Formats: sequence, C-alpha cells, structure tokens
Amino acid sequence: MMAPQRLLILLALLAALAVQGVLLGAISPGAHDTTDWRAVVFEALLFLFVFSWNVTFLPYWKSSKTLCLGSLLFLAGAFTDVHDEFFFQPYWVNLYLEDPAQALGAGLIGLGIWFWAREKEHLLDQLQQQRDFEAALIPKLSHDLRAPLTNLCGMTSVAEEDPTFLEDPKRRQEYLEIMWRGAKEMSLLIDNILESHRLKSGTVELKPSTVALAPLLDEICKDFYYQTKRKEITLVKDCPDAELSLEADPVKVLRIVQNLMANAIRFSPQGGKIALSA
Repeated sequence: MMAPQRLLILLALLAALAVQGVLLGAISPGAHDTTDWRAVVFEALLFLFVFSWNVTFLPYWKSSKTLCLGSLLFLAGAFTDVHDEFFFQPYWVNLYLEDPAQALGAGLIGLGIWFWAREKEHLLDQLQQQRDFEAALIPKLSHDLRAPLTNLCGMTSVAEEDPTFLEDPKRRQEYLEIMWRGAKEMSLLIDNILESHRLKSGTVELKPSTVALAPLLDEICKDFYYQTKRKEITLVKDCPDAELSLEADPVKVLRIVQNLMANAIRFSPQGGKIALSA
C-alpha cells in the first residue's frame, strides 16, 4: 500500500517542481554566462536529499503535518536555489521566496521532528502501560477467580462423594443457586477484564434503551444474596417509585452497579448494612 502512495507522491512532486521551474523561467531575464559548478554540485546534492526526504516522509502527512509542510517549503527553496545557479532571478525571488522558504522550512522540519519524537514517546508510554496491564492481569485474574472456583470445586466434590447429599430438594436448590451465583461472579470478573480492554482500545459501543430501576435493583439483590448472607450483611432496597427509569445501556448500567455492590460487600464489616437507593 505504501509503494503506490510513494509513487503518486513522486509524480506529484515532479509535476509541482516542473510548474515551479516554468514560473521561475518566465520571470528570469536570462541565463548566466558562467556557472560555479562547485556550488551547483553542493546545491544539487542538497536538493536531491530534500527531494528524497519528501518522498520518504510525505506518506505520513496525517501524523506529522508540521514535518511534511516544512519539508515541502525547504524543497521549494532548494529548487529555487539550484535554478539561481543557472539563470538570473529578480531580487525579490531571493528575498520573498528562496530565503524565507528555506528558513521557515528548516524551522518547521525541526519542530516537526520534535513533535514526532514526542508522539513516539507517547505511543511507547501507552505500549508500556498496556504491557504493565497485561502483566498484572494474570495474578489479579487468578486471585479473583480462586474463591468462586474453590467454592464450586468443593461443592461438586461433596456431591460426588455423597450422592444422597443432594436428595433433599431444599438443599439441592440451595446448592444449585450457590453454584449459579459463583459462575455468574466469575462471568462478571471476565466481563470486567474485557471491558477494561475495550476502554483502553476505544472500542466500547453503547446501546442506550429504557432501563427500569426497580427490576434492576431486584436482580442485583438476588445476585449478591449469598455474598451478603455469608458476611451477615443487611441488604436494603429503597425504590419508592416502581416506574422510575432512565435512558442508558442496560448491560453497562448493570455491570456498574454490580461492581459497586461487589466493592461494598468486600469493604463492609461483618454484620454491616448496605442500602440500594434510587
């Protein structure tokens, strides 16, 4: 993809320089009788270097506009300088075109390189943050998943060792609900990790709709019933208006409230109280 783009840039630069040469030729009174070939060689080499520089960097115009603009100005000034070695030019060409283009172009090139270096440093910082996030992900994931997995393994082990243990319908229903809550807790942890990745990559997609708050709070209370029961925490729901609703992404709202609830349970003392109000 880059090679065809560079070819188009090469052709465009040659066309632009041809137009500039025609215009300079139109305003030139005539050619020099003698030519300083040492100056010609130096300025021609400088021109070729700047021309190659433009072909190399112009494909990155979107990310380095200052650098590319300075390169174009410097190229126009360098071409005018080469033309000046062969043809007479009016004084104002040097005063208003050649010298300002080279000076301003060189300044913009330097500023563009500085901007580009800063951008690269920023990208490297982002990459390092991503690596740090990935490095911390596995220990955190292992730690957060260990408790629900241990509960599930222990419960299934008891049921396997004593097949009659789950013959009691009440006990069987309680075990199934605990296992379901544990699986849902692990699903929430994985969803949070995926959501963090989407936030960092900027791919979060919101799908707003009408969210009824009373059923949402009921679902939250059911999801965390056994966690609150384990710590003897009193869970209070306060939603006087049963018709209360909001416009938001229901999945994102549920995840936010679940995270808040999980943190509230984690940091509440034994026998504490948590209120859900809307």
